[in-house]
Amino acid sequence: MIWDELRAAFKHGVREETVDRILQVLNEELELRSRAEADLRLSEAKFRSAVIASPDAVIVVNKAASIEFASERVVDVFGYASAELLGKPLNVLIPERFWIGHLENVDRFFAGPRTRMMGAGVALCGRRKDGTEFPAEISISPIEFAGTTSVVAAIRDVTDRNAMEAQLRQAQKMEAIGQLTGGVAHDFNDILTVITGTIGVLARAVADRPDLLAITRLIDEAAERGAGLTKHLLAFARKQPLQPRDIDANALVREAGKLFGPTLGERIIISTRLAEGVWTVRADPDQLTTALLNLAFNARDAMPNGGTLMFETRNISLDQRDLGTNGDVVAGDYLMIAVRDTGVGIAAQLLERVFDPFFTTKEVGKGTGLGLSMVFGFVKQSGGHITIHSEEGLGTTVRIYLPRSPAKPAES
Repeated sequence: MIWDELRAAFKHGVREETVDRILQVLNEELELRSRAEADLRLSEAKFRSAVIASPDAVIVVNKAASIEFASERVVDVFGYASAELLGKPLNVLIPERFWIGHLENVDRFFAGPRTRMMGAGVALCGRRKDGTEFPAEISISPIEFAGTTSVVAAIRDVTDRNAMEAQLRQAQKMEAIGQLTGGVAHDFNDILTVITGTIGVLARAVADRPDLLAITRLIDEAAERGAGLTKHLLAFARKQPLQPRDIDANALVREAGKLFGPTLGERIIISTRLAEGVWTVRADPDQLTTALLNLAFNARDAMPNGGTLMFETRNISLDQRDLGTNGDVVAGDYLMIAVRDTGVGIAAQLLERVFDPFFTTKEVGKGTGLGLSMVFGFVKQSGGHITIHSEEGLGTTVRIYLPRSPAKPAES
């Protein structure tokens, strides 16, 4: 328009002042356009810098749910190179079962665009290029470009965070249960002390009455069972008295295998895989043997038709990379004792409860549910760590990590 006006002015003849005004307006428009282009380039540069610096995968999606832009971080989150996603439908990043609902969300967003921040926004399930799924969190904001509205989304893989939160909840739960259990066990022990202290007096008083004397024996036996129960509870609560000393775990496992054989029965084959030069550990040998016996009993019950029970020892050094999000374990040198069976395994949804007191997968009357909780309490009280891995139909592996003693390696 300005050029047309200038051309007409020279064609028909105008005063010099008019030409100067036109040139001034032209220069101003060119300057404004140049400034706008510079601002646009700066804005784009800032956007790209922010996207590059972001730890999240950033994508821009249009109203047709087609991907217009993808940051380099998408390869870390989704496994796709940025160029692979351009022009692809958004559905490639979402499991198929969520497609319809997600497209409805996209339609609703464009009907009333608004910003939704990470954490207070939308949680979803993402799908990687290899087909695996992961929990994700997303923040979305509308963005205007060339007169059209698109949505910019920042997507974060929260797998590690969810695992850390679950571990924290589990640790807090076990700590709370331990405190409650320890208090109840101490109070119960006080009551039992009164019973066991007076039952002898009562027995002597009815020595000439066989019928009543038999009742006192039943009371005494029940009190003994109660004392055993409180001992188990105190073990879980990490309040049982321990007598730790430096021990050779390989020697202890060998002896335990000989001891367990007749108890477990002929259908259970016991094998060992003991590493040479294992580190000495400082622990209560009797309680460690009891812990292994509890694990062996669980393994036997998981193999009603027989199977193999493997004991394994190995030195292992855990650093922060190994521990990952587990804040309940201290990095350092450990002796690992693994107890592995070829039994029926444990369902995944039950694994997080196996260390709870009185939790059992056995039939009523076939288990107290205190075996694994005792092992858990002993290991924690000894400064160690315990993990369990199980697959239905394949078996279960329990790994005990006991901290290395300052003493020299055991002679194995």
